[in-house]
Amino acid sequence: MVPHARPALDCLDFSVESEGRKYVYSGDASLCDALTALCAGADLLLHWCYRLDGEGAYPAMQALMPTPSEIGRMAKSVGGCGLLLTHIRVRADALEARASTLAALAKSFVPLSGIAEDLAAIDICVLFARHAWIAVCQIQTV
Repeated sequence: MVPHARPALDCLDFSVESEGRKYVYSGDASLCDALTALCAGADLLLHWCYRLDGEGAYPAMQALMPTPSEIGRMAKSVGGCGLLLTHIRVRADALEARASTLAALAKSFVPLSGIAEDLAAIDICVLFARHAWIAVCQIQTV
């Protein structure tokens, strides 16, 4: 159990391990030691992100609603697992907001990061195979 964005609630974070890969889902969790520990050794973190960089929040909620940069720094601190953000609000769907979110991830994090789209199906095996291929290409072109 990890703290929910609404202080009166708890939520469930969990990990799944298969074929040598570890995937972590944050639920609606704020950043906390328990979630950070769960992310150690993860290959991919799916984390909710309701508040964008530069947006304020009610003071009591601020620490419970991490920004893309804050989530990226946490993911980087555990070894740089892949990161997909979810729960992006409608007003954050504007092209400028999405570009800003992706830039924040690139600045604070990135080996493999992005925004998960509603109703999208993501084949994690293909995602990792593509990332490995890109990394190999980058190494070869340096």
